[in-house]
Amino acid sequence: MKTCFLTYGCKANQYDTEILKQVLAEKGLKESDSPDIFIINTCTVTSKIDKEILKKIKQIKKDKNKKVILTGCLTKNDLKEIRNNVDLIIPNEKKFDVNFYPDWIFNKEDISQKNSFIKFAHKNKAFIKIEEGCNKFCSYCIVPYVRGSKIKIKNKEEVLAELKSFLNIGFKEIVFTGINLGLYGEKNIIDLLKESVKLLNNARIRLSSIGPVELTEKIIDFIADNQDKICPHFHLSMQSGDDKILKLMNRNYTVSFYEKKCNYIIKKIPYAGITTDIIAGFPGEGEKEFQNTFDFVKNIPLTRLHIFSYSDRNGTVAEKMQDKVKEEIKKQRVKKLILLGKEKEKEFIKKNIGLKRTVLVENTIKNGYKEGYTENYIKTILKGNINLSGNLISVLITDLNGDKAIADIL
Repeated sequence: MKTCFLTYGCKANQYDTEILKQVLAEKGLKESDSPDIFIINTCTVTSKIDKEILKKIKQIKKDKNKKVILTGCLTKNDLKEIRNNVDLIIPNEKKFDVNFYPDWIFNKEDISQKNSFIKFAHKNKAFIKIEEGCNKFCSYCIVPYVRGSKIKIKNKEEVLAELKSFLNIGFKEIVFTGINLGLYGEKNIIDLLKESVKLLNNARIRLSSIGPVELTEKIIDFIADNQDKICPHFHLSMQSGDDKILKLMNRNYTVSFYEKKCNYIIKKIPYAGITTDIIAGFPGEGEKEFQNTFDFVKNIPLTRLHIFSYSDRNGTVAEKMQDKVKEEIKKQRVKKLILLGKEKEKEFIKKNIGLKRTVLVENTIKNGYKEGYTENYIKTILKGNINLSGNLISVLITDLNGDKAIADIL
Protein backbone atom coordinates (compact mmCIF):
# COMPACT_ATOMS: atom_id res chain seq x y z
CA MET A 1 0.00 0.00 0.00
CA LYS A 2 1.10 3.59 -0.65
CA THR A 3 1.76 5.90 2.27
CA CYS A 4 2.38 9.56 3.04
CA PHE A 5 3.42 11.39 6.22
CA LEU A 6 1.88 14.49 7.77
CA THR A 7 3.67 16.38 10.53
CA TYR A 8 2.29 18.90 13.03
CA GLY A 9 4.16 20.97 15.57
CA CYS A 10 7.76 21.75 16.34
CA LYS A 11 11.04 21.24 14.50
CA ALA A 12 11.76 18.26 16.74
CA ASN A 13 8.62 16.63 15.36
CA GLN A 14 9.77 17.31 11.80
CA TYR A 15 13.05 15.61 12.63
CA ASP A 16 11.22 12.65 14.19
CA THR A 17 9.14 12.21 11.03
CA GLU A 18 12.29 11.94 8.90
CA ILE A 19 13.69 9.31 11.26
CA LEU A 20 10.35 7.47 11.11
CA LYS A 21 10.37 7.51 7.31
CA GLN A 22 13.81 5.96 7.26
CA VAL A 23 12.99 3.31 9.88
CA LEU A 24 9.81 2.22 8.09
CA ALA A 25 11.39 2.37 4.62
CA GLU A 26 13.91 -0.22 5.75
CA LYS A 27 11.01 -2.64 6.23
CA GLY A 28 9.42 -1.82 2.90
CA LEU A 29 7.26 1.27 3.41
CA LYS A 30 6.58 3.03 0.12
CA GLU A 31 5.80 6.75 0.01
CA SER A 32 3.47 8.20 -2.60
CA ASP A 33 1.79 11.46 -3.58
CA SER A 34 -1.47 9.49 -3.96
CA PRO A 35 -1.50 7.48 -0.71
CA ASP A 36 -3.80 4.86 0.72
CA ILE A 37 -2.43 5.37 4.22
CA PHE A 38 -1.69 8.59 6.10
CA ILE A 39 0.75 8.41 9.01
CA ILE A 40 0.25 11.55 11.10
CA ASN A 41 2.92 12.65 13.58
CA THR A 42 0.93 14.91 15.89
CA CYS A 43 1.34 17.83 18.27
CA THR A 44 -0.94 18.75 21.16
CA VAL A 45 0.58 21.94 22.53
CA THR A 46 -2.72 23.86 22.14
CA SER A 47 -6.40 23.01 21.68
CA LYS A 48 -6.24 24.84 18.34
CA ILE A 49 -3.81 22.32 16.91
CA ASP A 50 -5.93 19.44 18.27
CA LYS A 51 -8.85 20.83 16.25
CA GLU A 52 -6.71 21.26 13.13
CA ILE A 53 -5.61 17.62 13.31
CA LEU A 54 -9.18 16.37 13.83
CA LYS A 55 -10.34 18.45 10.85
CA LYS A 56 -7.60 16.94 8.68
CA ILE A 57 -8.44 13.39 9.80
CA LYS A 58 -12.13 13.88 8.97
CA GLN A 59 -11.18 15.29 5.59
CA ILE A 60 -9.07 12.21 4.83
CA LYS A 61 -11.72 9.79 6.09
CA LYS A 62 -14.34 11.13 3.71
CA ASP A 63 -12.83 8.49 1.45
CA LYS A 64 -13.61 5.29 3.35
CA ASN A 65 -10.78 3.48 1.59
CA LYS A 66 -8.18 5.75 3.15
CA LYS A 67 -6.57 4.71 6.43
CA VAL A 68 -5.08 6.93 9.14
CA ILE A 69 -2.34 5.89 11.57
CA LEU A 70 -1.82 8.36 14.41
CA THR A 71 1.34 8.83 16.44
CA GLY A 72 3.11 11.70 18.22
CA CYS A 73 2.23 13.77 21.25
CA LEU A 74 -1.54 13.74 20.74
CA THR A 75 -1.66 10.00 21.42
CA LYS A 76 -1.08 10.77 25.10
CA ASN A 77 -4.38 12.64 25.32
CA ASP A 78 -7.75 11.01 25.80
CA LEU A 79 -9.44 12.71 22.85
CA LYS A 80 -12.19 10.27 22.00
CA GLU A 81 -13.43 12.01 18.86
CA ILE A 82 -9.97 11.84 17.31
CA ARG A 83 -9.41 8.26 18.42
CA ASN A 84 -12.76 7.20 16.97
CA ASN A 85 -11.81 8.55 13.54
CA VAL A 86 -8.45 6.83 13.07
CA ASP A 87 -7.59 3.24 12.19
CA LEU A 88 -4.57 2.76 14.42
CA ILE A 89 -2.77 4.61 17.21
CA ILE A 90 0.95 4.13 17.80
CA PRO A 91 2.03 5.47 21.22
CA ASN A 92 4.49 8.33 20.90
CA GLU A 93 7.22 6.47 22.78
CA LYS A 94 6.81 3.47 20.41
CA LYS A 95 6.65 5.30 17.08
CA PHE A 96 10.13 4.17 15.98
CA ASP A 97 9.44 0.49 16.83
CA VAL A 98 8.45 -1.24 13.57
CA ASN A 99 6.83 -4.06 15.56
CA PHE A 100 3.97 -1.71 16.47
CA TYR A 101 3.06 -1.20 12.80
CA PRO A 102 0.86 -3.72 10.94
CA ASP A 103 2.40 -5.77 8.13
CA TRP A 104 -0.20 -4.55 5.65
CA ILE A 105 1.41 -1.10 5.40
CA PHE A 106 4.66 -2.57 4.05
CA ASN A 107 5.65 -3.59 0.53
CA LYS A 108 7.98 -6.54 0.98
CA GLU A 109 9.36 -6.20 -2.53
CA ASP A 110 10.48 -2.62 -1.77
CA ILE A 111 12.57 -3.29 1.34
CA SER A 112 15.28 -0.62 1.39
CA GLN A 113 18.84 -0.57 2.60
CA LYS A 114 19.65 1.92 5.33
CA ASN A 115 20.62 5.23 3.78
CA SER A 116 21.40 8.74 4.90
CA PHE A 117 18.47 11.13 4.55
CA ILE A 118 17.86 11.94 0.89
CA LYS A 119 15.30 14.65 1.61
CA PHE A 120 13.86 16.48 4.57
CA ALA A 121 10.11 16.97 4.35
CA HIS A 122 10.54 18.64 0.95
CA LYS A 123 12.39 21.50 2.63
CA ASN A 124 15.63 23.26 1.77
CA LYS A 125 16.87 23.03 5.34
CA ALA A 126 17.50 20.06 7.62
CA PHE A 127 16.99 19.57 11.36
CA ILE A 128 19.06 17.65 13.87
CA LYS A 129 17.43 16.88 17.20
CA ILE A 130 20.19 17.02 19.80
CA GLU A 131 18.05 16.90 22.96
CA GLU A 132 14.89 15.11 24.10
CA GLY A 133 12.62 15.80 27.06
CA CYS A 134 11.80 18.73 29.36
CA ASN A 135 11.73 18.78 33.16
CA LYS A 136 10.76 22.43 33.68
CA PHE A 137 7.01 21.80 34.11
CA CYS A 138 5.75 25.25 33.20
CA SER A 139 2.24 25.36 34.62
CA TYR A 140 0.49 25.64 31.22
CA CYS A 141 2.64 23.13 29.33
CA ILE A 142 1.75 19.55 28.48
CA VAL A 143 5.12 18.80 26.85
CA PRO A 144 6.80 17.07 29.85
CA TYR A 145 3.78 14.76 30.09
CA VAL A 146 3.61 13.79 26.41
CA ARG A 147 7.32 13.94 25.44
CA GLY A 148 8.77 12.89 28.78
CA SER A 149 10.57 14.73 31.59
CA LYS A 150 13.74 12.64 31.43
CA ILE A 151 16.48 14.63 29.65
CA LYS A 152 18.37 12.79 26.94
CA ILE A 153 21.16 14.46 25.01
CA LYS A 154 22.73 13.16 21.81
CA ASN A 155 26.48 12.83 22.02
CA LYS A 156 28.61 15.24 20.02
CA GLU A 157 30.06 12.60 17.71
CA GLU A 158 26.61 11.39 16.66
CA VAL A 159 25.44 14.95 15.96
CA LEU A 160 28.55 15.72 13.93
CA ALA A 161 28.04 12.52 11.90
CA GLU A 162 24.51 13.62 11.04
CA LEU A 163 25.75 17.11 10.23
CA LYS A 164 28.36 15.72 7.83
CA SER A 165 25.69 13.59 6.17
CA PHE A 166 23.42 16.58 5.59
CA LEU A 167 26.29 18.71 4.30
CA ASN A 168 27.30 15.96 1.88
CA ILE A 169 23.74 15.79 0.58
CA GLY A 170 23.91 19.54 -0.07
CA PHE A 171 21.83 21.18 2.65
CA LYS A 172 22.96 24.76 3.24
CA GLU A 173 21.13 25.34 6.53
CA ILE A 174 20.98 22.89 9.41
CA VAL A 175 18.92 23.67 12.50
CA PHE A 176 19.90 22.24 15.87
CA THR A 177 16.70 21.59 17.77
CA GLY A 178 15.33 19.84 20.85
CA ILE A 179 12.29 19.64 23.07
CA ASN A 180 14.10 22.12 25.34
CA LEU A 181 17.32 22.91 23.48
CA GLY A 182 18.84 24.83 26.39
CA LEU A 183 18.94 21.65 28.47
CA TYR A 184 21.73 20.40 26.19
CA GLY A 185 23.89 22.57 28.45
CA GLU A 186 26.06 25.64 27.91
CA LYS A 187 29.36 23.74 27.64
CA ASN A 188 27.89 21.06 25.38
CA ILE A 189 26.31 23.63 23.07
CA ILE A 190 29.52 25.63 22.74
CA ASP A 191 31.66 22.51 22.24
CA LEU A 192 29.26 21.25 19.58
CA LEU A 193 29.22 24.59 17.78
CA LYS A 194 33.04 24.81 17.88
CA GLU A 195 33.34 21.46 16.11
CA SER A 196 30.44 22.14 13.76
CA VAL A 197 31.77 25.40 12.32
CA LYS A 198 34.93 23.56 11.24
CA LEU A 199 32.81 21.40 8.93
CA LEU A 200 30.90 24.22 7.26
CA ASN A 201 31.90 25.66 3.92
CA ASN A 202 29.06 27.46 2.18
CA ALA A 203 26.51 26.46 4.82
CA ARG A 204 25.20 27.71 8.15
CA ILE A 205 23.76 26.51 11.44
CA ARG A 206 20.73 27.93 13.21
CA LEU A 207 19.66 27.24 16.80
CA SER A 208 15.96 26.68 17.45
CA SER A 209 14.07 27.99 20.48
CA ILE A 210 16.09 28.39 23.66
CA GLY A 211 15.08 29.80 27.05
CA PRO A 212 16.41 33.13 28.35
CA VAL A 213 18.11 31.44 31.32
CA GLU A 214 19.73 28.69 29.25
CA LEU A 215 20.92 31.15 26.57
CA THR A 216 24.02 32.27 28.43
CA GLU A 217 26.32 35.17 27.64
CA LYS A 218 29.04 32.68 26.68
CA ILE A 219 26.79 31.14 24.02
CA ILE A 220 25.86 34.59 22.72
CA ASP A 221 29.54 35.58 22.65
CA PHE A 222 30.47 32.48 20.63
CA ILE A 223 27.71 33.14 18.11
CA ALA A 224 28.75 36.80 17.88
CA ASP A 225 32.28 35.67 16.97
CA ASN A 226 31.01 33.21 14.33
CA GLN A 227 28.14 35.04 12.62
CA ASP A 228 29.30 33.88 9.19
CA LYS A 229 28.60 30.27 10.22
CA ILE A 230 25.98 30.48 13.00
CA CYS A 231 22.83 32.50 12.33
CA PRO A 232 22.52 35.59 14.58
CA HIS A 233 18.92 34.70 15.34
CA PHE A 234 17.61 33.84 18.79
CA HIS A 235 14.15 32.45 19.42
CA LEU A 236 14.01 33.53 23.05
CA SER A 237 10.77 32.23 24.52
CA MET A 238 9.12 34.81 26.79
CA GLN A 239 5.40 33.90 27.25
CA SER A 240 4.51 37.01 29.31
CA GLY A 241 5.86 40.48 30.04
CA ASP A 242 4.41 40.60 33.55
CA ASP A 243 6.19 39.21 36.62
CA LYS A 244 3.01 38.05 38.33
CA ILE A 245 2.00 35.99 35.30
CA LEU A 246 5.52 34.63 34.80
CA LYS A 247 5.45 33.37 38.37
CA LEU A 248 2.04 31.74 37.85
CA MET A 249 3.42 30.14 34.68
CA ASN A 250 6.35 28.74 36.69
CA ARG A 251 8.84 30.44 34.39
CA ASN A 252 12.22 30.77 36.10
CA TYR A 253 13.03 34.40 35.26
CA THR A 254 11.67 37.92 35.62
CA VAL A 255 10.83 40.63 33.11
CA SER A 256 14.02 42.46 34.09
CA PHE A 257 16.14 39.35 33.50
CA TYR A 258 14.59 38.85 30.05
CA GLU A 259 15.17 42.48 29.09
CA LYS A 260 18.83 42.33 30.13
CA LYS A 261 19.34 39.21 28.01
CA CYS A 262 17.82 40.92 24.95
CA ASN A 263 19.97 44.00 25.50
CA TYR A 264 23.10 41.86 25.81
CA ILE A 265 22.31 40.18 22.49
CA ILE A 266 21.93 43.54 20.74
CA LYS A 267 25.07 44.88 22.40
CA LYS A 268 27.07 41.97 20.98
CA ILE A 269 25.14 41.59 17.68
CA PRO A 270 23.35 44.87 16.80
CA TYR A 271 21.39 43.35 13.89
CA ALA A 272 20.44 40.07 15.58
CA GLY A 273 16.93 38.75 15.11
CA ILE A 274 15.15 38.09 18.41
CA THR A 275 11.85 36.26 18.04
CA THR A 276 9.61 35.06 20.84
CA ASP A 277 6.42 33.28 21.95
CA ILE A 278 3.70 35.00 23.97
CA ILE A 279 0.60 33.45 25.54
CA ALA A 280 -2.40 35.78 25.70
CA GLY A 281 -5.12 35.29 28.29
CA PHE A 282 -3.33 33.12 30.85
CA PRO A 283 -5.43 32.57 34.01
CA GLY A 284 -5.13 35.63 36.25
CA GLU A 285 -4.09 37.95 33.41
CA GLY A 286 -6.17 41.07 33.99
CA GLU A 287 -6.04 44.29 32.00
CA LYS A 288 -3.10 45.54 34.07
CA GLU A 289 -1.04 42.39 33.45
CA PHE A 290 -1.85 42.37 29.74
CA GLN A 291 -0.94 46.03 29.39
CA ASN A 292 2.36 45.33 31.15
CA THR A 293 3.09 42.64 28.56
CA PHE A 294 2.06 44.88 25.67
CA ASP A 295 4.22 47.79 26.85
CA PHE A 296 7.17 45.53 27.61
CA VAL A 297 7.09 43.94 24.15
CA LYS A 298 6.78 47.34 22.52
CA ASN A 299 9.90 48.67 24.24
CA ILE A 300 12.40 45.83 23.85
CA PRO A 301 14.25 44.79 20.66
CA LEU A 302 12.05 41.90 19.55
CA THR A 303 11.80 41.36 15.80
CA ARG A 304 8.93 38.87 15.42
CA LEU A 305 6.18 37.54 17.71
CA HIS A 306 4.45 34.17 17.78
CA ILE A 307 1.15 34.71 19.61
CA PHE A 308 -0.88 31.93 21.21
CA SER A 309 -4.23 32.08 22.94
CA TYR A 310 -4.10 30.24 26.26
CA SER A 311 -5.94 26.92 26.27
CA ASP A 312 -6.29 24.38 29.07
CA ARG A 313 -4.15 21.26 28.68
CA ASN A 314 -5.36 18.20 30.54
CA GLY A 315 -3.32 17.43 33.66
CA THR A 316 -1.39 20.69 33.85
CA VAL A 317 -1.36 22.96 36.91
CA ALA A 318 -2.89 25.86 34.96
CA GLU A 319 -5.91 23.76 34.02
CA LYS A 320 -7.02 23.86 37.66
CA MET A 321 -6.35 27.58 38.16
CA GLN A 322 -9.16 30.00 38.89
CA ASP A 323 -9.72 33.42 37.29
CA LYS A 324 -9.85 32.15 33.70
CA VAL A 325 -9.98 34.79 30.97
CA LYS A 326 -13.05 34.88 28.73
CA GLU A 327 -12.58 33.71 25.15
CA GLU A 328 -13.65 37.00 23.58
CA ILE A 329 -11.09 38.87 25.73
CA LYS A 330 -8.36 36.41 24.76
CA LYS A 331 -9.17 36.98 21.08
CA GLN A 332 -8.94 40.75 21.52
CA ARG A 333 -5.56 40.45 23.21
CA VAL A 334 -4.24 38.08 20.56
CA LYS A 335 -5.29 40.54 17.86
CA LYS A 336 -3.56 43.47 19.60
CA LEU A 337 -0.34 41.51 20.02
CA ILE A 338 -0.38 40.31 16.42
CA LEU A 339 -0.70 43.92 15.20
CA LEU A 340 2.14 44.95 17.52
CA GLY A 341 4.23 42.09 16.19
CA LYS A 342 3.72 43.26 12.61
CA GLU A 343 4.91 46.73 13.61
CA LYS A 344 8.01 45.27 15.25
CA GLU A 345 8.73 43.16 12.18
CA LYS A 346 8.48 46.15 9.85
CA GLU A 347 10.75 48.22 12.10
CA PHE A 348 13.38 45.50 11.94
CA ILE A 349 13.21 45.21 8.17
CA LYS A 350 13.59 48.98 7.82
CA LYS A 351 16.65 48.80 10.09
CA ASN A 352 18.20 46.36 7.60
CA ILE A 353 17.50 48.33 4.41
CA GLY A 354 20.74 49.14 2.64
CA LEU A 355 22.61 46.25 4.25
CA LYS A 356 24.02 43.05 2.78
CA ARG A 357 22.50 39.82 4.00
CA THR A 358 22.61 36.11 3.11
CA VAL A 359 19.37 34.37 2.14
CA LEU A 360 18.58 30.67 1.96
CA VAL A 361 16.44 30.47 -1.18
CA GLU A 362 13.34 28.41 -0.41
CA ASN A 363 9.94 29.02 -2.03
CA THR A 364 8.79 30.22 -5.43
CA ILE A 365 6.09 32.87 -5.27
CA LYS A 366 4.16 34.74 -7.96
CA ASN A 367 5.90 35.94 -11.13
CA GLY A 368 8.63 33.36 -10.56
CA TYR A 369 10.20 35.34 -7.72
CA LYS A 370 11.86 33.41 -4.92
CA GLU A 371 11.77 34.00 -1.21
CA GLY A 372 13.68 32.82 1.80
CA TYR A 373 15.07 33.90 5.17
CA THR A 374 18.16 35.93 5.97
CA GLU A 375 20.58 34.81 8.64
CA ASN A 376 18.83 37.14 11.11
CA TYR A 377 15.42 35.74 10.17
CA ILE A 378 13.89 38.28 7.83
CA LYS A 379 11.56 36.80 5.20
CA THR A 380 12.85 38.22 1.93
CA ILE A 381 11.56 38.40 -1.63
CA LEU A 382 14.29 38.14 -4.25
CA LYS A 383 13.89 40.13 -7.45
CA GLY A 384 14.26 38.29 -10.75
CA ASN A 385 13.30 34.88 -12.08
CA ILE A 386 16.07 32.73 -10.61
CA ASN A 387 16.58 29.03 -10.05
CA LEU A 388 18.65 28.93 -6.89
CA SER A 389 16.44 26.93 -4.50
CA GLY A 390 18.37 25.46 -1.61
CA ASN A 391 21.34 27.79 -2.04
CA LEU A 392 22.71 30.56 0.13
CA ILE A 393 23.07 33.80 -1.82
CA SER A 394 24.28 37.29 -0.98
CA VAL A 395 21.66 40.02 -1.30
CA LEU A 396 21.17 43.72 -0.64
CA ILE A 397 18.00 44.62 1.30
CA THR A 398 16.41 47.47 -0.66
CA ASP A 399 12.80 47.88 0.44
CA LEU A 400 9.84 46.72 2.49
CA ASN A 401 6.74 45.01 1.07
CA GLY A 402 4.17 44.35 3.80
CA ASP A 403 5.91 42.11 6.32
CA LYS A 404 8.68 41.02 3.92
CA ALA A 405 11.92 42.56 2.74
CA ILE A 406 12.74 43.15 -0.93
CA ALA A 407 16.30 42.37 -1.98
CA ASP A 408 18.59 42.53 -5.00
CA ILE A 409 20.86 39.58 -5.66
CA LEU A 410 24.52 40.55 -5.49
